Amino acid sequence: MEKTSRGPINFTPIIAGISATVAVISFFLGLPNNFTLSLSSQEGSVLQGEKITTEIRIDATWRNRQRVSLSASGGPEGTNYTFSPVSGPSRPGFRSELSIMVDKNSLPGRYEVIITGIGSNGEERNNKYFLNLKPAPIQQVDSQSQVASGVGQVVFPAYIEDLFSLTGRLGDADDLSLDISSTEDPHSIPSCLKLIYSTSRTPIKGWAGLYWQYPDPTTGYEPNGKNLTGSNQLTFWARGEKATEKVKFMVAGATTGFITLTSKWKQYTLDLSGKDLSNIKGGFSFIVNRTLNPDGCTLYLDDIRYER
Repeated sequence: MEKTSRGPINFTPIIAGISATVAVISFFLGLPNNFTLSLSSQEGSVLQGEKITTEIRIDATWRNRQRVSLSASGGPEGTNYTFSPVSGPSRPGFRSELSIMVDKNSLPGRYEVIITGIGSNGEERNNKYFLNLKPAPIQQVDSQSQVASGVGQVVFPAYIEDLFSLTGRLGDADDLSLDISSTEDPHSIPSCLKLIYSTSRTPIKGWAGLYWQYPDPTTGYEPNGKNLTGSNQLTFWARGEKATEKVKFMVAGATTGFITLTSKWKQYTLDLSGKDLSNIKGGFSFIVNRTLNPDGCTLYLDDIRYER
């Protein structure tokens, strides 16, 4: 039988036909939209007057290409949002760095920021970013004349981590382990302090503690402490893992005595009225002992701050 010779098959019309059919089906069936908008992180913390960044990701689905423009709204009053770049193609997609610059006078708190992407065909995508705004570090008073004149006075509330470093060790401090960024049910997102006191070793003193101090001996010598004149109380939140933990908290001669923590977060206050706070080197401390905690204990601390 004689064979007929055929040339190469042209698939272009077939592919074009399939693409057209898919486009028609997606239009009538309302299949997935042209792009998605996601964030590299859904939450962040920043101080008053400072900047924080997050990455915006625009990714295409399998439909048509379009240009997507980005914007942001919400958050603290006076906040400035900058995207780099501010727009790009949905296919193959693009990445944009969002810089959030917070005004120095914005009120601390937890804010919701809405990130919006609008395509050239009018399609819109939104995502949420939660911004935790904390007070800026207080200013250090440099001299007694400044204290007298009021120049350089601190701004309250002032958080302990902005003033002091947790580097002071007391008693059998080696029996304590510390997680400064625990995410186990913090009082304020994203983290809290977790401290574990172990009684498995042979005691030397039978008690242990840590304290926040200034200056930090690991970074150099500074003759003066922090001037916290104007504060009249220190507040903090604490809880215990088993509600049997007995702990003493102290600062500037004020103390709670040994108290039994609850399993739920509870706020405590140390009265600083009438205290000389012009040269504070030990900003806050706690002590646990073996007698009251024979099996050891686990406690959590958060939102430690000077107020007035």
